[in-house]
Amino acid sequence: MIDEQNWYARFLELIMGLEAELGIEFTDDDFPAPFVTWRHLLTLTKERCGRSVLEEDIIIVVAKLSFRPVNFIRNELDQAIS
Repeated sequence: MIDEQNWYARFLELIMGLEAELGIEFTDDDFPAPFVTWRHLLTLTKERCGRSVLEEDIIIVVAKLSFRPVNFIRNELDQAIS
């Protein structure tokens, strides 16, 4: 239970950071599963940003906010965010 709470707290920080940095807003319905893949997060973020932000720029922001290298995000696209 503590691991899940820690994960959720870090995930919320990441989501709020993306919203602030990119000027977008997510809804509760965007993340129905308890664990989300990097690809799902990137896809939703791209949808919210529209054409104004390139996918590569989103990956860079996600990497920065999650304290992960860009290559880690690229290599782990279909893995749950941890």
